[in-house]
Amino acid sequence: MKFKLLFLALSVMLLPSGALAQDLPKERYTILPALEINLQRGLAYYIGESGQAAMRIEDCSDDTTHCIRSICKSMNGYIPPRPDCVAGSQLTMIWPRQCARHAEIGDQIEQNGVKATMIGYYDRIVHHTGLRSRRYVWSVEGQTDIALIAHKGHLTGVVLDTSETNQIAARFSKNPVFDAKDAGDDAYPNLIVTWPLPNSIGGACAK
Repeated sequence: MKFKLLFLALSVMLLPSGALAQDLPKERYTILPALEINLQRGLAYYIGESGQAAMRIEDCSDDTTHCIRSICKSMNGYIPPRPDCVAGSQLTMIWPRQCARHAEIGDQIEQNGVKATMIGYYDRIVHHTGLRSRRYVWSVEGQTDIALIAHKGHLTGVVLDTSETNQIAARFSKNPVFDAKDAGDDAYPNLIVTWPLPNSIGGACAK
């Protein structure tokens, strides 16, 4: 998925509605610059080099993970999906839903054969205190240009590689801590950190 620093221009009224969200509480999330998740319609939209594209998605959360993934379903009701389509191949976002979870680099979570690996930490300075708020960064198998920043059962941020050159893996293998001040790192100019809108993705966390 090629990301560009653009806002989405969506034409959702032209697309059919999908199933209601099963677990995640909001109907719609935006991850700037180029990804819109609409659980009410069961669709995700992104802008790439060839313009706007859309994919069918589902809320695949369970008792231990929050999950959003693409599914192999016709977009218009009569043209079948590609025969080589695999669920989750276009988009998979999985993160742990535990309220409090300690994770070490290399730890994995898995659901329906899809794995996410904890590859590092994202640190933010708490205003005026000098203290750091540490959050875990998860890399989902097969999604090399996106990594998920999770905290207490919520997806609070996303690391995007706008170049699709595997910079996320290179950056975190070299240094597992990504500090808020590292934005614009000269060695990895195509990595950006962005936050979901309204402010996070996630439902009730599990103890």
